[in-house]
Amino acid sequence: MEFREIACVTGKPGLYRVLKPMRNGILVESLDAQKKKLPLGPSAKVAILQEITFYTDDAEGAYPLVEVLYTMKEKYGEQLPVHHKTSSDEEVMAFFAEVLPQYSRERVFTSDVRKLLKWYEILLKEAPAVLERPQEEKPAEEQAEAAEEKPKRKRSTKKKATEEALAEEAAAEEAQPKKKTTRKRTTKKKSEGSEE
Repeated sequence: MEFREIACVTGKPGLYRVLKPMRNGILVESLDAQKKKLPLGPSAKVAILQEITFYTDDAEGAYPLVEVLYTMKEKYGEQLPVHHKTSSDEEVMAFFAEVLPQYSRERVFTSDVRKLLKWYEILLKEAPAVLERPQEEKPAEEQAEAAEEKPKRKRSTKKKATEEALAEEAAAEEAQPKKKTTRKRTTKKKSEGSEE
């Protein structure tokens, strides 16, 4: 299962796995022990987790929910220091400030963070594999650093290897037509001889 398959539905608690599109909407399945299937019409407000972001005060203006979930898993694992039901508003927001320091204090509400905590709990129980960051995928900051540090030598090495491979292919192609031409001539001579 991947984040692009998991959605939340406005007015309905919990998370849902998107199963398939239907003629007038989509079919989803509750992400819990019951696995209840539910058809949703075109008027239903469905948001895929991969597309949800949190408002931030930095130049980007938004930060992906998926990245927040990855950070929570990497920092805290399965034991979060707060709970969506029992923790105070101050504790919940202090926790969120540790996970996403640049979040917008004016546009992100306690209810948003409590919902995030609830979703994290559901994902830990029902789909823990999605909380593991893919190995090839790095946080945006690490990707930017890696792009700056890439040596130019690698590109030229690849270029040389490609040029060598192309030269070998060209040489192989040149050798092949000569063989075919020789065979055709031989065949023509035999056929000419048989006509006489």
